[in-house]
Amino acid sequence: MESVPGWGGLYNSRLLDAYYVLQQIHTYASDHNIRNILFGGDLFHQRQMIHKTTYALVYFRLYWMSRFHEITMIPGNHDYADRKGNISLFSTLPNEVNCLNETALQPMEWILSSQKRGLEKLAAVSLEGEEIVHEKYARVVTVPYTEDLEQAKKFLKQAVRSKHFGLNKKIECNILLAHQGIQGGRVGSDYVLVSPGDVQLSDIPYKDFDACFFGHFHEHQQICENAWFIGATHEHNWGDSGGKRGFLHVTINNGNVDIKRIETSVPKFVTSDTLDDYNGKDFFRLVTKDPTVTCADERVEVIYQPEESESADLEVENLDPDGMIEPWVDANGSDLDKKALTELGKSLLSDAKGEVL
Repeated sequence: MESVPGWGGLYNSRLLDAYYVLQQIHTYASDHNIRNILFGGDLFHQRQMIHKTTYALVYFRLYWMSRFHEITMIPGNHDYADRKGNISLFSTLPNEVNCLNETALQPMEWILSSQKRGLEKLAAVSLEGEEIVHEKYARVVTVPYTEDLEQAKKFLKQAVRSKHFGLNKKIECNILLAHQGIQGGRVGSDYVLVSPGDVQLSDIPYKDFDACFFGHFHEHQQICENAWFIGATHEHNWGDSGGKRGFLHVTINNGNVDIKRIETSVPKFVTSDTLDDYNGKDFFRLVTKDPTVTCADERVEVIYQPEESESADLEVENLDPDGMIEPWVDANGSDLDKKALTELGKSLLSDAKGEVL
């Protein structure tokens, strides 16, 4: 638990890491005179509830960012109230026609909009995409998340129609902002799963836009000539370890897209066999074969990994399962009846083969 300067009290350190990521984005955008900030979804992780301290800190940081920058945010699958998006804000009003699926971003939009100094657009995403124009030179067409593949294709087609709406405006660049998995992409996290609802590259109208940016997959990567996964801003857990996490500084000029990857400076999840790799702030797993090794630092987890058994180094000429039983029994049978064990192993293997076939 740590404190926030000027706030008092104690807060979960992982919550503060996320808070400082938003602060770093705010500082970078201010230092580089960047007016527009786009967010590709999954602001929060849990669907059913959000801790009030978490919501307060995130709202506070976004509020201050919104006073200096135009922020466009779309909900990701983790921002919806339920996985399928079945809960609607107006589900109790039968006469309500245009009801939006409930997301964790919408109450924040209403609160910030009421401040009069708030965002031009925050989380304003319709079920079929929406056109957002920034300062009369950049059109951002947003596409919401869906697990329904046919619906996802429909949204992407709608994005092209939204892009062509209002061509009398002077627009220097067109951007597609979506939260969707894409077949063939690298997930980059152990809790983001490839889904049958992930679209194909051929479903994406990337040729109709100067640049396309996607949330959902945690690994930053280029999908095609002008489409990218933004990637996660920081490592969330051990399933995220090993990749470079951060945000993108994008410049679009006459159709040319220049991207700089800015790495965020928050703790990572690092595994090593030596404490020399520990910097004092990361979450660190020390893997050692010495059972006497300990570490008092609460950020260091010592994992004892004993020497591999002799059976792991067996040279087995016959890699057929039947041929592997006898060498294993020889190495591990001790005083037991090795011949009986070998016959039992072969018998069990034969039965297993019969069940599988």
